[in-house]
Amino acid sequence: MSETTPKMPTQANIAERAYQIYERRNREHGYDISDWVLAEQELHQEFLEALKSMKVLGPRPEEKRKTQSA
Repeated sequence: MSETTPKMPTQANIAERAYQIYERRNREHGYDISDWVLAEQELHQEFLEALKSMKVLGPRPEEKRKTQSA
């Protein structure tokens, strides 16, 4: 099985996640913007974690320095 590079979240992905967040909150209205922002944050974090797990994205330079000096 070949690994494929994760794709950046699309607006459709974000909208779907925001709706899931809305449903988890028992469909309480008035939080559409915060649901959207939270969905963006969650999906972006998942994307970065997927890249790190595939070693597509290495550690930040400051993280490299910490491990080298330890």
